[in-house]
Amino acid sequence: MRLVLALLLALIGSGFAGFLLATILAEWAGADQGYIIVFFTLPIVIVVGAVVFAACWASATRRRTINGAAIALAAIVAFAFVLLSAMTLGSGLERWMIWRDMQLVLTICASALAVVVAQWLIFRWLSEPGAANGGPAGSSPDPVLQGQGKTGRGS
Repeated sequence: MRLVLALLLALIGSGFAGFLLATILAEWAGADQGYIIVFFTLPIVIVVGAVVFAACWASATRRRTINGAAIALAAIVAFAFVLLSAMTLGSGLERWMIWRDMQLVLTICASALAVVVAQWLIFRWLSEPGAANGGPAGSSPDPVLQGQGKTGRGS
């Protein structure tokens, strides 16, 4: 049930964060019809991120796996930024056209990164060990030491 809640909140929250940042950056850049590619790629990034984080949910080391997936997804976005920037800068266009294309690249990558960060925060928050018990985060007893005496050895 917590996974369904995490997926629902991740899809809605990251969609809001990504589309809000994309809209702000598109308004800043004086966007034209070319910016439709930003609003076309964001749902793909949202769904792929949610699938990756949902797969991490099944791991035994859930929090560590979610952190690793967030780093990997952020690295993919950074690699896409470098690749798209290199293609734009090496295109041989005039400076003002390169600047317009770089604004588009920046908008795509920044909004994709906002989606990854929002989903990471939501999945990480809902995977807290103490949240399942109703206690504060991190208050879950250590399962290795449960039922053992003060010495830490089994009876």
